[in-house]
Amino acid sequence: MLKVTNLKKSYDNITFAVKDISFDVDKGNILALLGHNGAGKSTILKIISGTINMNAGKVLIDGIDLSKTEPIKLREIKRKIGFMSENTDLLEYLTAWEYLFYIGHLYGIEDEESLTHKMQELIRYFGITEAKSKGIGEYSSGLKKRIALASTMINLPNMLLLDEPTVHLDPIGVQLLKQCLIDCRSNGTTIILATHRLEIAEQLADQILIINRGEKLFYGTMDELHSHFEDAQDESNLENFYSKLIRT
Repeated sequence: MLKVTNLKKSYDNITFAVKDISFDVDKGNILALLGHNGAGKSTILKIISGTINMNAGKVLIDGIDLSKTEPIKLREIKRKIGFMSENTDLLEYLTAWEYLFYIGHLYGIEDEESLTHKMQELIRYFGITEAKSKGIGEYSSGLKKRIALASTMINLPNMLLLDEPTVHLDPIGVQLLKQCLIDCRSNGTTIILATHRLEIAEQLADQILIINRGEKLFYGTMDELHSHFEDAQDESNLENFYSKLIRT
């Protein structure tokens, strides 16, 4: 589904935010993208989503090189990607209903009956109360995050790119997010989850990519990560492995 090869990005033409990063994510798999603040996680997601350009490398979705794709085809591909940045800016003067309707039209959903049905499903799924009567600015930070998550799902994406989606979520919101990821994976959605919540990554991820200062430290499964450390104990978890990698 997704193949990233030798990705490079510099914002100042001197230092690199991302240095020669390569990885694959199969259809219906979850890749956990891990690293400290400033490691390059957000940059990678923005490049894949088409929000910013890369300096070098390739991003292929279903074998199509995004850098060599005609604008019309590229627009079609982007419309099947749901991207939520860490700092999601919502149109807080709109109601949740109006916002989802607006986002649906941005994604080119012209069938209003179909769009309305999808909006109703998402509002129920994420427990967004008073969706038609309450302005987004009146919601708590956690419910705003749920609205943002719902907006990434409005176009039935083939791929989800989520940057720190648990920020501001309460325990119920985190459970909703986890169930959403499980449901999306079972429906064949390819997911990249950038998160500091290592326990969620360990529970859900099919593969793990750990980066630091734009460089890849590890890429593979939890079993492969366990094998990476010859002295690993049975009780070793992702948090322990992550700490060891970052310190080396």
